[in-house]
Amino acid sequence: MSMLKVVVFSALLSVALAAVFQTTLTKVDSLRQKLVNEGKWDEYRKQRDSLWTQRSYYANKARKGPKNHASVSQPVNDYSDVQYIGNITIGTPEQTFRVVFDTGIATLWIPDKTCGSNGSCDSFCNPNNALLCFAICPSGCCNNTGITKCGATKNYFDSTPSTTYQANSNKFKLQYISGEQDGSQGWFVDGFLGEDTVRLGSQGSSQLVIPKSTFGQATSMDRKFEEDTAYDGYLGLAFQADNQNQAADNAVPVLVNAINQHLLDQPVFMVALFDEGNQTNVPGGVVTWGGVDTTNCGPILNYAKLSRAMWYQVEISGVVFTGGNNPGPATVSTSCEDDTDYYGNPMCPWTTIIDTATTFIGGPFGDVDEMAKSIGLPYDNFNQIYWIPCNFFDNNPVFNLTIYLTNQVVFTIPGKDLILQYGNGKCAFAINAIDERYVGDVKPNWVFGVPFIRQYCTLFDIGQQRLGFAKSLHV
Repeated sequence: MSMLKVVVFSALLSVALAAVFQTTLTKVDSLRQKLVNEGKWDEYRKQRDSLWTQRSYYANKARKGPKNHASVSQPVNDYSDVQYIGNITIGTPEQTFRVVFDTGIATLWIPDKTCGSNGSCDSFCNPNNALLCFAICPSGCCNNTGITKCGATKNYFDSTPSTTYQANSNKFKLQYISGEQDGSQGWFVDGFLGEDTVRLGSQGSSQLVIPKSTFGQATSMDRKFEEDTAYDGYLGLAFQADNQNQAADNAVPVLVNAINQHLLDQPVFMVALFDEGNQTNVPGGVVTWGGVDTTNCGPILNYAKLSRAMWYQVEISGVVFTGGNNPGPATVSTSCEDDTDYYGNPMCPWTTIIDTATTFIGGPFGDVDEMAKSIGLPYDNFNQIYWIPCNFFDNNPVFNLTIYLTNQVVFTIPGKDLILQYGNGKCAFAINAIDERYVGDVKPNWVFGVPFIRQYCTLFDIGQQRLGFAKSLHV
């Protein structure tokens, strides 16, 4: 057989093997919902702020690993609002993990079997700082018993039985939320890298099988991750294209690895989310790998080019909330033209990210507060939320949120979809503030999370670095 025929045959074989796969997402209560319902959100917030204050003090005293081990940090976003998770498996034989499908990071990480067993404590986590220690550190650090497991309900990866596992000598460290230049503020998870076969989907289903995938094996994690029992780890779906969003140790992200191996029909994935009210632990959405979801979504209406290959970030010119009863119908209109710098220059364009890992639509506090006050919603500073009657928009159907992209594309979210069910007859306004300290060169002005994706299925086009939008068939 000639070389030309071999090349042609190989190319045809790769096309024939490529396919489209789907993974079901399960809707769960977010950590914020759990803590608010239990009356513990304010306590959690204070512990978090205390931890960040301590980290700021010790930022320049960080421990350093051996010189022959690379160590990398990755600033990413996190809102304590994860609400949709899916199953993956790693290794041969398969080991199952519940993960957050997160478009804000590029790394897959899960707890390693050694997580928390290495006795490593931050320098300020010791019995001499007893009150602070028990508030923000693993209890074993505070009573000289050593750290135990990183969350009793989590699944841990054991590389020993896996015949496809390959060790990696490099370490990784991920930081969730970075509010300071020194990177001292945020939640951390760190460990080492490994390589194995990753399968997207539950064992026994039609899985996307991705051999030789690099992933993080966490050996320590902050309390936030330990206490959130709904998931084991995170599957990063961002692509490796910006220095501020590199995968750990510059490793190829799992989905990009699948694309490079020609395992998918197209270099895309699509997310469809469903509104299940206050039900939890029920199917709540679908991720389609390698193609367009025509079962849950209508045709693609339009595309928007990414403004930066960091998160899935696009440019917008304004956001308008129509309606109001204070004292009558009103419109709250916000735009980048009204947002000026120190010299009075408009901060145009604004940017937004489409984020699968946050429950809210987030924006600058001033704009969000004006929208909430226009319908008479006071801010609950204790829980950092706007409460709203669960039937408010049923009685006021004219309300909606309109989003204007810079390419003249317009999206509308009806008022009834701006309600988040918290259970026990309690509901929250689905528009909330993001910390404006995090708005800057690499941070978004707005974040469009679950309420947006429920209305508009989102196609994440890695190959052409763009987003596509289709009307959900479930609204």
